[in-house]
Amino acid sequence: MSAYNTVEVKRLVPCRRCGDAGVIKVQFAYGDTQQYSYSMGDEIKWGGNDVGTPTDRKVQLLGTPEYCPTCGLNIPEEYVICVDKGRLADCRLEVRKPCRRRSGRALSARRAAGAASPEGKAVVPAIVEFYQR
Repeated sequence: MSAYNTVEVKRLVPCRRCGDAGVIKVQFAYGDTQQYSYSMGDEIKWGGNDVGTPTDRKVQLLGTPEYCPTCGLNIPEEYVICVDKGRLADCRLEVRKPCRRRSGRALSARRAAGAASPEGKAVVPAIVEFYQR
């Protein structure tokens, strides 16, 4: 498991199970990754197990929330943590575009997960067999 830090942020989406809308911890890998616990406005520490480089520019980091502190539900959303001039400045939800084929049609969730194709053949094993030849 790689090292990371956490920042405590206000939830942007309430928990789907318990409705908690308080604070959660979001994991990110930037700065001296020694499992430091930050709050918004704190300055990022450097000089140890560094990930990235210190800069005065704005940096956006992908953050993964920890489990809901109230009910323990795994939080599926990802957060973007904004760092401005070396300080934790803001966070927002990460919005991902759906997976698309080259033809532009969206893949179904079953096909993207490797379920059987309409012909009844497994999608993922066919790809594995192709690379083994």
